[in-house]
Amino acid sequence: MKIMIVEDNKITRSLIRSIIEPYGLEIVESGNGAEAVADFSAEHPDIVLMDIEMPEMNGITATQKIRSSHPAARIFMVTLYGDQDLRKAAKQASAEKFILKVDLTELPKLLFE
Repeated sequence: MKIMIVEDNKITRSLIRSIIEPYGLEIVESGNGAEAVADFSAEHPDIVLMDIEMPEMNGITATQKIRSSHPAARIFMVTLYGDQDLRKAAKQASAEKFILKVDLTELPKLLFE
């Protein structure tokens, strides 16, 4: 399984990688939403772990762009912010799951559901 981590914070990106790497997953990384849109077509990941707040292009917009050209894309929003407006925006963008960064230890379980 190939996972794309889209996160502008290098430390957080490294933390996410360290949580899922022991499961033998192939991991690719993008530093912002604009990179993720470009990288998705080249990498064809099975699941994208998408941050919301990023420079250049936020995760909601990136999710919309990826899903418009790849309707079957599986995108999980991974964010610090759990307010209802963001959850609604993520759902409208067709994100499959919404994961708070305080719950990152749950990632392996969510990836293999």
